[in-house]
Amino acid sequence: PGENSGSKQGISNRGENALQNMSQLFVYQALPLVLQICILTGVLLYVAPPIGSIVLTALVICIIFILKLNTTFWKDFKEVERLHIKDSKFEGEVIRNIGMVMAQAQEERAMKECHESQVQTHVFESAVWRRFINWAALRDSIPQLARFLVLVIGIRAVVSGKYTIGQFVMYVSWTSTALGDLGEMSSLHRQMIRSYTSIKKYFGMLSIEPDVIVLDNPVHPEKFFGRI
Repeated sequence: PGENSGSKQGISNRGENALQNMSQLFVYQALPLVLQICILTGVLLYVAPPIGSIVLTALVICIIFILKLNTTFWKDFKEVERLHIKDSKFEGEVIRNIGMVMAQAQEERAMKECHESQVQTHVFESAVWRRFINWAALRDSIPQLARFLVLVIGIRAVVSGKYTIGQFVMYVSWTSTALGDLGEMSSLHRQMIRSYTSIKKYFGMLSIEPDVIVLDNPVHPEKFFGRI
């Protein structure tokens, strides 16, 4: 008993937290965010088609970029998750057998191995995030370009008398709000991917048959009589 208990406990804790986090992200952040972006883009397409078209194009390109980028890094996120679980397993086993570790005077060795494992995880995770941030910088340039085009078209429309200054300010504000939410959307999607990896491991662990099986119709022995 207790074999891989540290690993199972880590998977269980991460899975339960990920389930709660996923539901909260979707209900309180992702759904309102998507609705706001869709409404603002639809209104811009209706009242200012040129500006709305630019915003819609930027949204489509950026969303595809976000999905592709986060999906590409999904394997790396899974590896980071695996390394954290491995560290949690090792630390759990050390704590569970702390008496034996102390009896054999292996405290320094255990601490050294824990530290080396955590350093390896940190180095790999840092490398993953550095590569991700470089690609994210390219992704973030798309909304900036769209804002610049909206300003150019809007100023020309104001000069030609097509838009009033008030309309121009309002359209620019809606554009900034719609495009500004893309950064938050990327973060939400990334958190959902990371939560999904934990949830998948959690349900995979739950699907494993337990070692001790409770029978539906167990055999009950007759009452015993007599004295011992």
